[in-house]
Amino acid sequence: MKTIQFGLAENYDSGRNCDVATNALKAVEVHNSEASSKMWYHIGTVNGATVNWGSSKSYSNGYNPSIAINDGNTVVEVHETSNVFTNTMYYKVGNLNGSSIDWGSDHSYDSGKQPCVAINNNGTVVEVHKSQSYNDLYYRVGKIDGTKIKWGSSHKYQSGVKPSIGI
Repeated sequence: MKTIQFGLAENYDSGRNCDVATNALKAVEVHNSEASSKMWYHIGTVNGATVNWGSSKSYSNGYNPSIAINDGNTVVEVHETSNVFTNTMYYKVGNLNGSSIDWGSDHSYDSGKQPCVAINNNGTVVEVHKSQSYNDLYYRVGKIDGTKIKWGSSHKYQSGVKPSIGI
C-alpha cells in the first residue's frame, strides 16, 4: 500500500467557505471574505506536497463558492447569491490564463444552498446542492458551451446536507 504524505500546513490567506480544485499542474482556490459576500480566488502551482500560491484576486459576490478545473484549464465556479432574501445560485465559466482566470459573467441556474461542482475533460459539468427549504439534495448535469453551461433538469437524489461531487 502506498503512503500518502502531506506537506506542512502554511498560512496563505484569510477568509471562510473555501474550496480547492486541482489538475495535474495547477490548483485553484476560492473563498469568501471574513465578513462580507466578496469572493476571492488564488492560483497555485503544484510542487510535490506543496502548492505555491499566487496573489488573491476578487472576482464576484456571493456565498459558499465551489470550484472545479479540468486538464484543459477550463474553470467552473458555482455559488449562492449575495442577496440573503433569495435562494438563487449562480455559475461562472472561465479559462486559466497564467496567473489569472479570464471569467465569463455570472449566470443564474437554480435555487438552493451549498452548491458543489465538478468538471471532466470533455466539458461535462455535474453540480449538486441542498434544497433551500429542506434537507433534500439535488443534482444537475450540463455541458460547457463557450462561457455558458447548457444545463439539464434538476433531479432530487437523496436527503442530507453539505453535498460534495467529483468526476
